[in-house]
Amino acid sequence: MKRSLAVMTTSAFVLAASVGFAPAAPALGEPARPAADEVGVAYKKLMDTVGPALITVKFVMKFDGGPMGGDDNGRDVETTGLMIESGGLVLVSNAKMGGMASRMGMTATPTNVKVLVGTDTEGLKAKILARDSDLDLCWIQVDDEKGKGKAFTAVDFASAAPVALGDRLFTVERMGKFFDHALSVSEGRVGGQTKKPRALLIPVGFGGSQREMLGAPMFGEDGKVVGVNILQIPDKEDMEGGDSGGEGNFGILLLPAAEVLKATVRGKEMAAKSPPADEAKAEEKADEKKKDEPKKP
Repeated sequence: MKRSLAVMTTSAFVLAASVGFAPAAPALGEPARPAADEVGVAYKKLMDTVGPALITVKFVMKFDGGPMGGDDNGRDVETTGLMIESGGLVLVSNAKMGGMASRMGMTATPTNVKVLVGTDTEGLKAKILARDSDLDLCWIQVDDEKGKGKAFTAVDFASAAPVALGDRLFTVERMGKFFDHALSVSEGRVGGQTKKPRALLIPVGFGGSQREMLGAPMFGEDGKVVGVNILQIPDKEDMEGGDSGGEGNFGILLLPAAEVLKATVRGKEMAAKSPPADEAKAEEKADEKKKDEPKKP
């Protein structure tokens, strides 16, 4: 009797173990998930395709005004940008290029802007071509003799693919300098869509911080670009007398590729009509003005 009980107990344990460690079957109606090696191949292909177009923008940010006062020396900053034209046009989040400073009562001026492509550590000189504060977009143009005539690897927004609710989304990002700007792929889905203040897609299911998503391009399952993540915050007048500044009224959403293309055309036209001030010269004038100011006793 004891022996039979022992056999039954052992059999039950083996059965439970086999059930507990068996791979879960997909729910009824749910498509089977791709094997891990298939996912790895897809991630690698996306990294190889998009990686060369993900560049590092390096600059010195100088602050003026605000609760913390100015910053004469400035701060070294690095952020990730996306090459969108082979001629050296880079797209970056405007918020990361000082666009948030005005909301905090200060001015932030990026100076000594450089673009680092691939394993380059020296960088190519660049200039801010145009900004679109509403869409949180900033365009930077490589402006260096060493880069003239060179064709950079770029992401073609003209070949964008439309996506629908529930479709899978992928984003490729670069980590910081400490991690040698290593590439990583994140996966999520289209969780919704906004109509106001503009048509934007709502990405869901992505890990990491919202800041890491800011300015990152997103791609569909076919590897084609879908759009770029932008920061959307109500204007001051929209926040007054209401709850527009509350949770759910600001965030990082996906601007469709077609809108990015239209905005880029507008930005280039605006730059051609009224080129932005040379920030390096503005910096030199500010330094000269400080030298002329009488020193405090």
